[in-house]
Amino acid sequence: LSQLKNDLESTYNEFDFNRIIPTVVELKNVLDKKQKRVEVIAELETITLAEYINKYITSCESGAKLTNKGKRYKYGSISAFISFQNHFTNYCSKKNKIYDFNDIDLSFYSDFILYLTDKEFFVNTIGKQIKTLKTILNSASIEGINKNLAYKDKNFKILDEETYQIY
Repeated sequence: LSQLKNDLESTYNEFDFNRIIPTVVELKNVLDKKQKRVEVIAELETITLAEYINKYITSCESGAKLTNKGKRYKYGSISAFISFQNHFTNYCSKKNKIYDFNDIDLSFYSDFILYLTDKEFFVNTIGKQIKTLKTILNSASIEGINKNLAYKDKNFKILDEETYQIY
């Protein structure tokens, strides 16, 4: 941790010396190079949504990406991500379109819900797919890959209804 702190301070000082206010992505790129990390954010900036979903799932499976509580993702969560990936891929195939981060807006939201409804999914299942999409988009936004924040609109909501099924 002390090495990370030193690298971070020296990296920031280099930017400061050159009178540059770095973005999070720029700061992370330079820091990653100093620490000789394999993954460089500059490569991820041009990544498509489908590619990011795949990388997200892979990093959750490997333990590189942790939950908000700092724990590894459990099998059920990873299965939900894979399920979403399959539905999203099928949706893209049906629409014959490659969706990118900038394409995710309220129009996409409505159309994706309609697609899932046509598949005869229950409301809570559709809500789970939207929740997973928002989780992935939020992660991409934090990493500086996704600049489109339309998914945070109050109308881009997670659907749910109360159920009375007994397990």
